[in-house]
Amino acid sequence: MSTVWPAPPLPFLTLLRRETVSRLELLPGVFRGVYDSRLPQLRRNLLPAVRLYTQASAQGLSISIPEFRSTAELIIQVMAEDTGDVELAERMDRYCEIVKARLMSDGDWLQLFERIVSITTEYESTVEGEWRVSTANLTFALQYTEVFEPLIVDWLQTVGMKVDVIDPAADPNTGQPPNIQGGYHGGYPGPDGRIEAEATFTNPTPPEGWTPPPPRRRTRGS
Repeated sequence: MSTVWPAPPLPFLTLLRRETVSRLELLPGVFRGVYDSRLPQLRRNLLPAVRLYTQASAQGLSISIPEFRSTAELIIQVMAEDTGDVELAERMDRYCEIVKARLMSDGDWLQLFERIVSITTEYESTVEGEWRVSTANLTFALQYTEVFEPLIVDWLQTVGMKVDVIDPAADPNTGQPPNIQGGYHGGYPGPDGRIEAEATFTNPTPPEGWTPPPPRRRTRGS
């Protein structure tokens, strides 16, 4: 019997880029294009524009299941041009503030992750004739947690339960204090080792066409 796996959830980094692009595209009259890529090479007639990409690192938290505290770096590249260095620097500062204000004032965007660890800004400039082209790299370090749940393929067939009832229902057990050999170590009265109740639960056989559920990846934001 073949197993048909459902489509996996959207990867966190993909979701982060899509949600960021959708917000920056809606800024009225600011950028001529917002691209989810380090490319294309942008010509002067396409500026000012934004390119963005992501990278990530993870640190393990659990020894039982794969659980990670991860940090995603969202790099937003803002590109613009001007004829003067001072004018271009002021434009770039203004564009960076617009991008930060748009994202960090959006409650839905902030819920994609747990917290903003840091924001750094770096500038690069090139000169082509009388025109100056500048690139501002805004790097958002964003913390989130990923949990990969283990896949259990066995069908649970039988569960057995035995109950040793303690006082006052069944076991007085007042004869031997815990400091006497043979006494109950958890304090007394307590269980005496007799089973007063017992039950067995049996699941039916798996239905026709049943397949084990796929492993799940959970991403926790705030």
